[in-house]
Amino acid sequence: MRKFAASDLSLRWVQPHAGKRFFELRAGDDAVATLSWEKAFGTLATAQTADRTWTFKRVGVFNTRITVRSPGSDADLAVFRPGWGYGGTLEAWGRAYAWKKLDFWGNRWGFAGQDGAVIATFGYAGGLDHLFRLEGLAEVSPGTPAVADLPLLLTLGWYIMILISDDNAAIAGAVVATM
Repeated sequence: MRKFAASDLSLRWVQPHAGKRFFELRAGDDAVATLSWEKAFGTLATAQTADRTWTFKRVGVFNTRITVRSPGSDADLAVFRPGWGYGGTLEAWGRAYAWKKLDFWGNRWGFAGQDGAVIATFGYAGGLDHLFRLEGLAEVSPGTPAVADLPLLLTLGWYIMILISDDNAAIAGAVVATM
């Protein structure tokens, strides 16, 4: 796995094996990050880049949040607090990033900095190739200054996109079951 480069503006999340909850963030043919779930069901996942490794986990019932931790640690490094309609705020090392929907249908999402400028965007990939795999695009906004938290934003953003997809699938299944 190689480090992120300043020129890595258009990236894609791929799921190499259908059915396995393992994803690679690729810049061209090079993997720059991975995201893997510990179990087939559950919310504990490990994100890895060339420089860092974190665990992500959705916790809580009434006060839901996503914790970002070092593997094996109980100390939160960062916390994502969801808001209305899957939006929310990531608080990381004294900095805050807003997670917001970028289109009406909720197919594009992004993290914005404190000035409101979008730093990174995410979208699901479509087409017949993606019927059994969850894949998507991640883009760093051109002209974005060097953001120390970019690897975290790119991996946590995809984690949130997968949770949104899982939640929507569960809702659709419940609707169909009640018909």
